Amino acid sequence: MLLYGVTLDKGEIAAYPCCMASIKRGHHTVPRFYLDGFANDDRQLGVAQLSSKKRFPSSTGDATVFRDFYNIDSRADPNAVEDLLSEIEGDAAAVFRNVLVDRCWPLGIEQRAMLATFLALQRTRTPSHRQMVDEIKEIMADVLESTGRGDAVIPVGLDQVDSKTVHIQSMLDIEQHAPCYFGRRWWLVQFGRKRLLTSDSPVGLLPHPDAPADAALGVGTAWVILFPMSPTVGLMMVAPDREDEPIDIARGRADGILDGSTYLAKLFNETAIDNARESIFHHPDDGNLVPADLPSPRGRQLETSPGPPE
Repeated sequence: MLLYGVTLDKGEIAAYPCCMASIKRGHHTVPRFYLDGFANDDRQLGVAQLSSKKRFPSSTGDATVFRDFYNIDSRADPNAVEDLLSEIEGDAAAVFRNVLVDRCWPLGIEQRAMLATFLALQRTRTPSHRQMVDEIKEIMADVLESTGRGDAVIPVGLDQVDSKTVHIQSMLDIEQHAPCYFGRRWWLVQFGRKRLLTSDSPVGLLPHPDAPADAALGVGTAWVILFPMSPTVGLMMVAPDREDEPIDIARGRADGILDGSTYLAKLFNETAIDNARESIFHHPDDGNLVPADLPSPRGRQLETSPGPPE
């Protein structure tokens, strides 16, 4: 797979053994530059932890850091994935500055593509998506067992390769996911009095109001994708209308700027809280945005239906 000038052989992506190269151990699953946008001048965040129900300050250097989360089995460069992520984050940080500091909107095609790439990667790079791989393997095994095929061979990608390998392969398949962000109407929502928080899974999906309750929800089917860019700016990506021309979407002609309202602030914040896997993040002065009764962490990432009656 060729991304940002880096070729990754799928055979190299696996739980790595000890090797001679210097290995970067601590990996952010949400980029530090993004978390810095919600921190104070000392790079301190407010954290609400769902499992313990505790609230505490944390450095952006420590938040969402996992040991060896993206390391791969490549003696030539075990840091290939982490280095690739860092390069993408650097490009994305420049786009953030253009939007938040220089107030550039709408974006040009290249910057739009960069931000779409970043969002596609952020959606899939988290621990919750790695957990999904395990859940998919369990579901497949249960289905085979229930149909009397418990001794059947599960596809190689899910049985003979570990969850880390499958997860990294899928998250780097950016060309499959990024168009689902790129090809939408982008609305920049700017807030005055109201403030936004974020979470360890900051890309949120909203279904169409008329969608069936059991309809699948993904980046391709979501009516709206929400992403808090800072405590005062949110990005709302809305599915295009049938009459929208792709070239108009690509050039930002369907994009716009909205004044943030109480309703929109609530929508962004409730989505961020509902989407959190383990932690909600906010500026230290915005602790009042976090509900008194924290939700429990989501035990499973996938919801299954029993299917039609026999």
